[in-house]
Amino acid sequence: MLESNKTFSNIRLKYISFLVACLCLTDAWSYGQRNAGIDFYQYWAVGQKISQAKKINVYSNNIRRSWGTEFLERANNSKSQRFLMAANYRKFLDTTASPFLYSLFGNLSPKDYDRAITIYRFICMVCVVFSFIMLGHLLRFLFVISMLFLVLFTLYFEPYRSDYAFFSLWTGIL
Repeated sequence: MLESNKTFSNIRLKYISFLVACLCLTDAWSYGQRNAGIDFYQYWAVGQKISQAKKINVYSNNIRRSWGTEFLERANNSKSQRFLMAANYRKFLDTTASPFLYSLFGNLSPKDYDRAITIYRFICMVCVVFSFIMLGHLLRFLFVISMLFLVLFTLYFEPYRSDYAFFSLWTGIL
Protein backbone atom coordinates (compact mmCIF):
# COMPACT_ATOMS: atom_id res chain seq x y z
CA MET A 1 0.00 0.00 0.00
CA LEU A 2 2.78 2.41 0.90
CA GLU A 3 4.58 1.66 -2.40
CA SER A 4 1.38 2.35 -4.31
CA ASN A 5 0.95 5.78 -2.64
CA LYS A 6 4.57 6.65 -3.39
CA THR A 7 4.14 5.74 -7.08
CA PHE A 8 0.93 7.77 -7.26
CA SER A 9 2.71 10.75 -5.66
CA ASN A 10 5.55 10.49 -8.20
CA ILE A 11 3.11 10.42 -11.09
CA ARG A 12 1.22 13.37 -9.65
CA LEU A 13 4.47 15.30 -9.20
CA LYS A 14 5.42 14.62 -12.83
CA TYR A 15 2.07 15.90 -14.08
CA ILE A 16 2.22 19.00 -11.90
CA SER A 17 5.75 19.82 -13.05
CA PHE A 18 4.71 19.26 -16.65
CA LEU A 19 1.71 21.57 -16.25
CA VAL A 20 3.83 24.30 -14.63
CA ALA A 21 6.33 23.97 -17.50
CA CYS A 22 3.45 24.30 -19.99
CA LEU A 23 2.27 27.47 -18.26
CA CYS A 24 5.77 28.93 -18.47
CA LEU A 25 6.04 27.99 -22.14
CA THR A 26 2.71 29.71 -22.71
CA ASP A 27 4.16 32.81 -21.07
CA ALA A 28 7.23 32.61 -23.33
CA TRP A 29 4.95 32.16 -26.36
CA SER A 30 2.90 35.25 -25.52
CA TYR A 31 6.10 37.19 -24.82
CA GLY A 32 7.33 36.33 -28.30
CA GLN A 33 3.92 37.09 -29.81
CA ARG A 34 4.22 40.72 -28.71
CA ASN A 35 7.50 41.22 -30.60
CA ALA A 36 8.18 41.74 -34.29
CA GLY A 37 11.07 39.31 -34.67
CA ILE A 38 13.50 41.76 -36.21
CA ASP A 39 16.35 39.26 -36.59
CA PHE A 40 14.08 36.62 -38.08
CA TYR A 41 12.74 39.24 -40.48
CA GLN A 42 16.15 39.60 -42.13
CA TYR A 43 16.57 35.88 -42.74
CA TRP A 44 13.03 35.62 -44.03
CA ALA A 45 13.17 38.70 -46.30
CA VAL A 46 16.55 37.88 -47.85
CA GLY A 47 15.48 34.26 -48.21
CA GLN A 48 12.36 35.34 -50.09
CA LYS A 49 14.45 37.37 -52.53
CA ILE A 50 17.17 34.74 -52.95
CA SER A 51 14.61 32.11 -53.89
CA GLN A 52 13.58 34.37 -56.80
CA ALA A 53 16.95 35.79 -57.89
CA LYS A 54 19.94 34.13 -59.48
CA LYS A 55 23.55 35.00 -58.64
CA ILE A 56 23.02 38.17 -56.69
CA ASN A 57 25.33 39.71 -54.10
CA VAL A 58 23.18 39.95 -50.97
CA TYR A 59 26.03 41.73 -49.17
CA SER A 60 25.99 44.75 -51.51
CA ASN A 61 24.78 47.98 -49.89
CA ASN A 62 22.58 48.72 -52.92
CA ILE A 63 20.82 45.37 -52.60
CA ARG A 64 20.43 45.74 -48.84
CA ARG A 65 18.85 49.16 -49.28
CA SER A 66 16.60 48.31 -52.23
CA TRP A 67 15.34 45.07 -50.69
CA GLY A 68 14.73 46.84 -47.38
CA THR A 69 12.68 49.47 -49.20
CA GLU A 70 10.78 46.83 -51.18
CA PHE A 71 9.84 44.86 -48.08
CA LEU A 72 8.84 48.04 -46.25
CA GLU A 73 6.42 48.78 -49.09
CA ARG A 74 5.08 45.22 -48.88
CA ALA A 75 4.64 45.60 -45.13
CA ASN A 76 2.80 48.90 -45.58
CA ASN A 77 0.38 47.14 -47.93
CA SER A 78 -0.16 44.16 -45.63
CA LYS A 79 -2.43 43.84 -42.60
CA SER A 80 0.36 42.45 -40.41
CA GLN A 81 1.48 44.77 -37.60
CA ARG A 82 4.44 42.53 -36.82
CA PHE A 83 5.62 42.60 -40.43
CA LEU A 84 5.31 46.40 -40.46
CA MET A 85 7.20 46.82 -37.17
CA ALA A 86 10.05 44.60 -38.37
CA ALA A 87 10.24 46.28 -41.78
CA ASN A 88 10.27 49.74 -40.20
CA TYR A 89 13.10 48.69 -37.91
CA ARG A 90 15.13 47.06 -40.71
CA LYS A 91 14.81 49.53 -43.58
CA PHE A 92 18.38 48.61 -44.49
CA LEU A 93 18.87 44.83 -44.32
CA ASP A 94 21.93 43.76 -42.37
CA THR A 95 22.99 40.72 -44.38
CA THR A 96 25.84 39.01 -42.58
CA ALA A 97 24.76 35.35 -42.55
CA SER A 98 25.84 32.67 -45.00
CA PRO A 99 24.06 32.32 -48.37
CA PHE A 100 23.16 28.76 -47.38
CA LEU A 101 21.15 30.06 -44.41
CA TYR A 102 19.26 32.52 -46.59
CA SER A 103 18.59 29.78 -49.12
CA LEU A 104 17.12 27.56 -46.41
CA PHE A 105 14.83 30.32 -45.22
CA GLY A 106 13.86 31.14 -48.80
CA ASN A 107 12.96 27.58 -49.71
CA LEU A 108 11.40 26.46 -46.42
CA SER A 109 9.54 29.57 -45.23
CA PRO A 110 6.04 30.54 -46.32
CA LYS A 111 5.64 33.82 -48.19
CA ASP A 112 3.36 35.19 -45.45
CA TYR A 113 5.48 36.78 -42.68
CA ASP A 114 3.10 36.07 -39.80
CA ARG A 115 2.75 32.44 -40.78
CA ALA A 116 6.50 32.04 -41.27
CA ILE A 117 7.39 33.55 -37.90
CA THR A 118 4.73 31.49 -36.12
CA ILE A 119 6.11 28.28 -37.60
CA TYR A 120 9.64 29.32 -36.70
CA ARG A 121 8.62 30.19 -33.13
CA PHE A 122 6.91 26.81 -32.75
CA ILE A 123 9.97 24.94 -34.03
CA CYS A 124 12.22 26.91 -31.67
CA MET A 125 9.98 26.14 -28.70
CA VAL A 126 9.91 22.43 -29.54
CA CYS A 127 13.72 22.42 -29.81
CA VAL A 128 14.10 24.09 -26.41
CA VAL A 129 11.73 21.63 -24.70
CA PHE A 130 13.36 18.66 -26.42
CA SER A 131 16.84 19.83 -25.46
CA PHE A 132 15.89 20.17 -21.78
CA ILE A 133 14.27 16.74 -21.72
CA MET A 134 17.25 15.13 -23.47
CA LEU A 135 19.82 16.96 -21.35
CA GLY A 136 17.98 15.89 -18.22
CA HIS A 137 17.91 12.32 -19.50
CA LEU A 138 21.63 12.32 -20.31
CA LEU A 139 22.46 13.75 -16.89
CA ARG A 140 20.08 11.23 -15.27
CA PHE A 141 17.92 13.93 -13.73
CA LEU A 142 14.39 13.16 -12.71
CA PHE A 143 11.80 14.43 -15.16
CA VAL A 144 10.58 16.82 -12.47
CA ILE A 145 14.04 18.39 -12.19
CA SER A 146 14.28 18.80 -15.97
CA MET A 147 10.92 20.55 -15.99
CA LEU A 148 12.02 22.78 -13.11
CA PHE A 149 15.10 23.85 -15.08
CA LEU A 150 12.89 24.48 -18.13
CA VAL A 151 10.60 26.67 -16.00
CA LEU A 152 13.50 28.67 -14.59
CA PHE A 153 15.08 29.01 -18.01
CA THR A 154 11.97 30.26 -19.80
CA LEU A 155 10.90 32.62 -17.03
CA TYR A 156 14.12 34.10 -15.72
CA PHE A 157 16.98 33.59 -18.18
CA GLU A 158 17.01 36.98 -19.89
CA PRO A 159 19.31 36.03 -22.80
CA TYR A 160 16.77 33.39 -23.85
CA ARG A 161 13.86 35.80 -23.47
CA SER A 162 15.71 38.37 -25.54
CA ASP A 163 16.51 35.82 -28.23
CA TYR A 164 12.90 34.74 -28.25
CA ALA A 165 11.76 38.35 -28.60
CA PHE A 166 14.02 39.07 -31.58
CA PHE A 167 13.88 35.50 -32.92
CA SER A 168 17.57 35.24 -33.36
CA LEU A 169 18.79 32.24 -35.30
CA TRP A 170 20.22 30.64 -32.16
CA THR A 171 16.96 30.57 -30.20
CA GLY A 172 16.07 27.02 -31.12
CA ILE A 173 19.61 25.69 -31.31
CA LEU A 174 20.66 25.29 -27.69
